[in-house]
Amino acid sequence: MLENITGIQNAPDFKTFMIMGTPGGGKTTIAGTFPKPLLVIDIKNASGAQVLKNKYKQGDVDFVSISSKPGSSVYQQLRDTLKELTTKEYKYKSVLIDPITSVPEDLEQAAMAAKRGVALNFDEYKSINKMILDLREDIQRASLKYNMILNAHIKYKEDSDRIDGEITNKIIPKTTYNNGNNLIETCQVVIYTTKKTVISADGKTKNIKFVSFIGSHPNIPGLKVQMGTNLVEIGSWVENLTYDKLISIINGGKINATSVVEQKTGNPFDTDGKEE
Repeated sequence: MLENITGIQNAPDFKTFMIMGTPGGGKTTIAGTFPKPLLVIDIKNASGAQVLKNKYKQGDVDFVSISSKPGSSVYQQLRDTLKELTTKEYKYKSVLIDPITSVPEDLEQAAMAAKRGVALNFDEYKSINKMILDLREDIQRASLKYNMILNAHIKYKEDSDRIDGEITNKIIPKTTYNNGNNLIETCQVVIYTTKKTVISADGKTKNIKFVSFIGSHPNIPGLKVQMGTNLVEIGSWVENLTYDKLISIINGGKINATSVVEQKTGNPFDTDGKEE
């Protein structure tokens, strides 16, 4: 698999990071700031990969593409690639899987196609869940050699489990609840990135900018930032997030919080209740 690479600082420790967000929300841009050389495992021609191809030169960022083909699933190709990265020596300091959520999605689509479109039953979903657990172990092994970055598309889930009975929207990875949790559990850092209306320091102007949420958020339950004994408990929006800025925050640096427009309910959406 890795012989098909076409090409396009040092980490304190190799860990696993998840960057959640909608397509075009800035996930891949942040991933591109991680220590180089960076290998991008492009799942099913993800649109974000083009951003890195245009910005970085071959050798700093290399690419390997994975797509469904007869006799070889996206899932199996990814596992084979991770095994190769783990068992052989490569120059890379960071590896991006973009997007990781396409893997369980592809497994579900293939299983439904085999049943001629009939919905999957409990045992079939359980089987896919087991496969994602096996993939998670591959990612954990790879994280002993590389910074592993998992870009994840998201979906919105209505949640009415509030004392006041009000319905809110929660952001979770775009896969089943169990598969999303299994992928999150392998990560030390999970952040959310999107475009929001940012309020200037003097409060006079508003502009749409890329921002990332670091720390805990009541409507994004999977978010966490913990590496070793360093834990970021209080969440804040941060503008123009990079790897170096993230590591500085984790190591106790000050968070230069960005003021954004929020709903009164505290949902991670803007005033109209939708992503901008």
